[in-house]
Amino acid sequence: DSAAPLVRADVQLDTRLAALEDALSELEKLARSRGVAVGYGTGLPQVVEHVGRFARRLESRGVALVPVSSLARVPDRVTARAP
Repeated sequence: DSAAPLVRADVQLDTRLAALEDALSELEKLARSRGVAVGYGTGLPQVVEHVGRFARRLESRGVALVPVSSLARVPDRVTARAP
């Protein structure tokens, strides 16, 4: 009996560039306030390209882009106890 790793997304990345920029800014804001933020989106070329440009600017602002797998945690197991 094993539990699967769990990561919850905070922001969905839109395919429209203006909305995408807003979503990326929101992710950065969340990461700064909480220490971590997770976004998800499509693999469409315009999204990947825009996220890539955004990611290259992050380091100079003190934020790291990491694979979501590095944030995954295994949920605590709940043990049923007899009354």
